[in-house]
Amino acid sequence: MSKRLRPAQYKSIEDEIRFYHDTKKELEQLRINVVLGASFQEQRDENTGGSSSGYISNPTEQRAMLLQMDRQIERRQKVILALDSVLNKLSDEDKQLIHFRYWDRGKPTWVWIASKLNMDESTARRRSRKIIIEISKRLGY
Repeated sequence: MSKRLRPAQYKSIEDEIRFYHDTKKELEQLRINVVLGASFQEQRDENTGGSSSGYISNPTEQRAMLLQMDRQIERRQKVILALDSVLNKLSDEDKQLIHFRYWDRGKPTWVWIASKLNMDESTARRRSRKIIIEISKRLGY
């Protein structure tokens, strides 16, 4: 595995960090949908002439939908586990750097982030890059 990431991979990992909280919410919602889908199948009405309930009535299509949700869950779990394992080991200063860079709504610049953390801009960028490389290793890039 190379230490160099392609620009698209780097951006992708940055997006995963940026949308970390949304991904956690989506993961929980998918889990709920799978549970409800499974319980719906158990309580399925076998009425063949009634009106549409809005659910997929073909058992094969239902299984395909649940399988697709399982894949989405698996992918999101992998991302969340990778991010959690790296973020939990960061120093408080590095956690703040990630917070300012990816989760702050004001879209701060590197100069602003560096000044808030009392470090040089190049140091802030280097630390961020190191964190992204560590996450890329956890994701198998």
